[in-house]
Amino acid sequence: MEIGPHRPRGALLAEAERLRRQSSRPPPPPPMRPLRAEQLLAEARALEAQGALEDAAARLTAAARAPSHAARALDHRGRIERRLQRPRRAAATFRAALHHTLEDPARTLALYEELAACYRDLGQPSEAGYYLRRALRLAPHRDDLRQLHDQTISISERFEAVTQREIWLPPVEQEDLPTQGSDDPAWPQANP
Repeated sequence: MEIGPHRPRGALLAEAERLRRQSSRPPPPPPMRPLRAEQLLAEARALEAQGALEDAAARLTAAARAPSHAARALDHRGRIERRLQRPRRAAATFRAALHHTLEDPARTLALYEELAACYRDLGQPSEAGYYLRRALRLAPHRDDLRQLHDQTISISERFEAVTQREIWLPPVEQEDLPTQGSDDPAWPQANP
């Protein structure tokens, strides 16, 4: 079946629907009702209190399908992922939560702090510094954030300096190595 500008709109829509059905990806689940999302959030809190963190994370993932509850559910799930020692998943979850909180500066600030902590846990100080700078734009009066940012940047600069040295060190050639009996001060001399 040929698709082109000469085909009527209905035929194009029918072809698009046929292609959608053929795709291997299932359609996204329908949005959840707010009442059901609230129930899932309550279940997740109860499961978390019992120590069933995996089950709580699953409930929070389901609750995030409700647009009105997505920010809270994803934020909570990210915190659970951090408790489960999975900073990479936590960072991905917090980044997803950011898309739902841009109009709420307080929640956005908290997510920036969480993202910075995740990237510090992952050993990525430059990424952590990025989110701390974003947090400082929202709360320039927070001295604790400024201090944490400065520490993180210091670590990042040291890390980059070490990495640069490792990358740019020239290879050591055999003839460059000192030999026994040479006048090179790097070679330990035997006491006579």
